[in-house]
Amino acid sequence: MSLQNELLKKFYIIKTSPLFADMAEAEIEEFLFNAGCHFKTYEKNEIIFTAGSKANKFGIILSGLVFYYREDFEGNRNLLLELEAPITICEVFPFSEEEVIVVNVMAKTKTEILYFDTYKANKYCEDSSNVSCHKICKNLIKIIVKKYLGLTVRAEHLMRLSLRKKIMSYLSEWSMRTNSNTFEIPLNRQELADYLYADRSAVSAELSKMQKDGIITYKKNYFEILIQKENKPK
Repeated sequence: MSLQNELLKKFYIIKTSPLFADMAEAEIEEFLFNAGCHFKTYEKNEIIFTAGSKANKFGIILSGLVFYYREDFEGNRNLLLELEAPITICEVFPFSEEEVIVVNVMAKTKTEILYFDTYKANKYCEDSSNVSCHKICKNLIKIIVKKYLGLTVRAEHLMRLSLRKKIMSYLSEWSMRTNSNTFEIPLNRQELADYLYADRSAVSAELSKMQKDGIITYKKNYFEILIQKENKPK
């Protein structure tokens, strides 16, 4: 299938990306056909970028789930962000003074990404009278701010003094996101431990204690908070 046909086939999801917010379909199409775009599919747990990779492209997640993480010399992972369609990926690195990507990026599930060539995208946007590019730049700023706020939320979890309070802070966030005391989280036990910068066995043990104490109940990634909001640990 030609690139043009592929773009048309998947345009319904492409146009919903925050990158193209408040843009007419004709404006989006013009950018797509001038930004050197191409599709790529990754299998579950496949590495998309490694820290140190050249930052010469960015993209939109069309399907799947993507993790940003850091890894120390001992192989311990520190999960930073979780992203899903139709959010952008690595949009900040090509436009910064950094020449390389400074985090690792992995496909948590089978994932398809629409990439843009940074050089061609910049070339297209060099014309200061291009209204479409003004909109894209504005949207990029909003996306970057939203991701920054996501990192701020994670920092709030990590500031809790005990592992139980960190776990409860994270679960409370998902309860708020879903507006329900019953919800599914996107992280398995190892990923949750990486996200909270904790030991996996310690996280599993603490979850068991919390269930025994009547605070939560869970099965795999499905959780229910049993206590009322005013009684949650501070």
